[in-house]
Amino acid sequence: MEGGMTVSTTEFEGKNVEAALKKASSALNIPVEELRYEVVTVGSSGIFGLVGVKNAKIRILDIDTQEGGDRKRSVSAEDRQEIMSMIDEAFSDKKRPVRGKAQEKKPAAGKRKRKQAASEGREQKEPAPQAQPSFADTGKPGGEKSRPAIREPDIEQALEILQKMADLVTSDARAVGSIENGRVLFSIEGGNTSVLIGKRGKTLKAMQHIIEKVVRKRLGEAVDVRVDVANYLEKRENALKSLAGKLAEKARQSGKPTTVSRIDSYERKIIHDALREDKSVKTRSVGSGDFRRVVIQPGRTPQRKKGAR
Repeated sequence: MEGGMTVSTTEFEGKNVEAALKKASSALNIPVEELRYEVVTVGSSGIFGLVGVKNAKIRILDIDTQEGGDRKRSVSAEDRQEIMSMIDEAFSDKKRPVRGKAQEKKPAAGKRKRKQAASEGREQKEPAPQAQPSFADTGKPGGEKSRPAIREPDIEQALEILQKMADLVTSDARAVGSIENGRVLFSIEGGNTSVLIGKRGKTLKAMQHIIEKVVRKRLGEAVDVRVDVANYLEKRENALKSLAGKLAEKARQSGKPTTVSRIDSYERKIIHDALREDKSVKTRSVGSGDFRRVVIQPGRTPQRKKGAR
């Protein structure tokens, strides 16, 4: 290659060029229309589809390692380090303000240190006492549960980290945040949405996990935090509800359990809720860890007793 420019290539096969492109798009998390590729072989269906069948093969040209790639990687390394520093700061107790009397009361006796440390830990978990207008609890008065009072400064740090993470993987993306009825909602607008979401939503889930931890650390208590890209969460919810319905029908027809592969607690709840009112099936989570399977099994059939004498 001229000028020392190197281009990495990846080849994909399929029964035709279109199928090969879909494979490449799925593997690389890049929309088909944005792929740079060349056709190696167009493939052949052979004689009656039996003899001489050949797959089509395409070669993807990876633009990330072309001209300007080294500069992009070095900037990303700096950004990555900055994000790690921001996350460390978010999770560090040293950076958090210690409230009034905690510093004044420092007993000389060593045996009191553990008691004081426990007291300071509790004080750090209290919400900031400033009397400022709350951005939370704009819902109906007299609700069943009182949600934590969340203020705009409480989410600024998480918003900044989210923006940095978005900048790492795409350009022209903007992170925004809002507080609605005690829930914290973040969204990333613009940029390459397929890269931001990742295969099966893995990139988005990773960002969700970090941002959720940052917000909860800041507030010192559990709070509902959602991170969305291009309305992915709603689309994913609808897809899971549809899947739940199909698998429930399959379980009813076959009389055998069906399984939803390993998903996180948020998505498991969608499956359980979607089938909660369906008395013909039962759902349960199996496995361990954050990602578990959901088993959908046929319910007990009371019709058996009707046929009995």
